[in-house]
Amino acid sequence: MAHSGTASRPWADDCSGSTIAEMVAQLGELVAEAPQHRGTLVDLVDTLRAKLRTRFIRYDDDLLAEAVFQAPWLTGFAEALRHEHVELLRVLETLRERAARSDEGVAAQRGLEQSYHEFVELLGKHDGGRRNLIYESQLCQGHLHE
Repeated sequence: MAHSGTASRPWADDCSGSTIAEMVAQLGELVAEAPQHRGTLVDLVDTLRAKLRTRFIRYDDDLLAEAVFQAPWLTGFAEALRHEHVELLRVLETLRERAARSDEGVAAQRGLEQSYHEFVELLGKHDGGRRNLIYESQLCQGHLHE
């Protein structure tokens, strides 16, 4: 279940280093073995959620504001990325709630795996969008200096 290599985890090269990527990979390993590691899984989700909130506040908000300053027509795209912050945290909370339950059946495990994969997919999409926004705003900035 865990992913290896940064090619399949585009968020590995973000401004927070590899910590978030390592945590997401570890989360995948724990989800695969959830019944034995529920407490550790809940703790990891809490830590990951805190790190993501910090990233969103410290880095993404400034990055999005700067991109919109450079290219005001990207405002809608930046707002969509901000909305994804909320969605990422919501999906992570769902994962946490499922991990905190004492259910050990097949359906409970599938729910955990579904939440994990939804989170990974959304995080990859979000970070790809961040990179696109940065690229577009830098492209605009380059044209302004010509």
